Amino acid sequence: MRPNIAKTPVMPYTREIFSVLRVLALVFGLIGSITYRFSSLECLYVRYFTLVRPKLEYASVVWNSITSTDANKLERIQQKFASVCFYRLFPRISYTYTYALEKLSLQSLRKRRHHLDAYFFIQVYRGFKSCSSLLENISLRVPPSNLRGFPWFGV
Repeated sequence: MRPNIAKTPVMPYTREIFSVLRVLALVFGLIGSITYRFSSLECLYVRYFTLVRPKLEYASVVWNSITSTDANKLERIQQKFASVCFYRLFPRISYTYTYALEKLSLQSLRKRRHHLDAYFFIQVYRGFKSCSSLLENISLRVPPSNLRGFPWFGV
């Protein structure tokens, strides 16, 4: 569940990010040792998408104000996963992170954070989430709720 916290200009999340990274390093090591002989990408995906990525994306709406150094630390966890998968599936091809993301059909965490921000905004806009400070800062033209007889298309 995503928190209903509005971003403030400076929020020190370094300690929280460090604890998430420490836990993820242990989880990733466990996944690596358990799946050492696996060659199925689906097995690796299931473990990554259920154990690692939710922790990387948790509270990303709030964490989007983190420093680039902390964002890079979080991105390195996904880079490690991408490199493990890439070398297991394509051992003879030289590795670059962007190429690995493309071949593995993944997105960078930065891009995922932007998508989650947009999704959070849509949820707030539709009234599924409550974040009045976000709505106060955005001016949108909202059509009236009674739309009977309103010409949508000028024909």
